[in-house]
Amino acid sequence: MDKQDQMRKGTTTLAILKLLVDAGEPMHGYQIARALESRSHGSFQFKEGLIYPRLHQMEHEGLLQSEWEEQPGSRRRKVYQPTAEGK
Repeated sequence: MDKQDQMRKGTTTLAILKLLVDAGEPMHGYQIARALESRSHGSFQFKEGLIYPRLHQMEHEGLLQSEWEEQPGSRRRKVYQPTAEGK
């Protein structure tokens, strides 16, 4: 594992929390991954294999809460937002 991978994995939790606090609204996993890549100007790639397990762990730790969002004409999806502890 190179230094860039280690740095990304070590800061993923903080990056997700900062993104969600700044967004001020719930976001789904794919949206979070793309926004993190955009914020890093492409320096880091956040694959779903990294993001989704981390989101679930953060939810288990009480840093995030989730709910299912349903919109007419589209699939339902789980959206995440920080808890008071996560903020």
